[in-house]
Amino acid sequence: MKKFLNHEKNEREINKQLQNLETLSADDSECAGFVARIHSLEFGRIGLPFLDAKWVMGLVRENLGCDFRGEIISALETMDKIEHYGMGGETKPARNRFMAWDIENSRWQGKCKSGKSGSYALDIAAIIEHANDAAFSDAFLEGYISCGGKKPTLAELYSNLYYVKVARAAMADDLGSVMQTTRELMAQNIFKTELIAYSTLNRLSIVGY
Repeated sequence: MKKFLNHEKNEREINKQLQNLETLSADDSECAGFVARIHSLEFGRIGLPFLDAKWVMGLVRENLGCDFRGEIISALETMDKIEHYGMGGETKPARNRFMAWDIENSRWQGKCKSGKSGSYALDIAAIIEHANDAAFSDAFLEGYISCGGKKPTLAELYSNLYYVKVARAAMADDLGSVMQTTRELMAQNIFKTELIAYSTLNRLSIVGY
């Protein structure tokens, strides 16, 4: 009974923080503290969609007219392995967090009961990718970590940025837009992005390959 009550309490707290987020734009770095608070809460609701690399692969497979599906799925599988390695083999249930950002609709989630779950790193990546600004990424990551958010490894951060990039392209029926990135990734086994400056990674000691 106590565990059930804790879940109800955490659900109320998530809804409270989502209300706070609704007052902010997606590129307002003040959102970092509210997102960190949401991710700090144990989330026990069963049945919400779980978003991860396999979810993105499903979106890619739905694009029947795309000639590049095999290459993109191979790249997603590679990044999934890199993410898993960077997390020290941590399993999905331990990564299960309520996601503050609604990737599918490009907005903050409305209510806990109708939201999505996934890794905290995927939520961070979705917010950073949407804002699409290196200065915001710097301020957001610093604010998130300083407010008690778990520091992502480089493997987690980069793999999830790739997932979000592909997911957004798949939902826009424009998978061709990620092919240059995909081929570079497969050739070099690394995902390159300008959304996070090297100076930011260095300053915040975000490492982990």
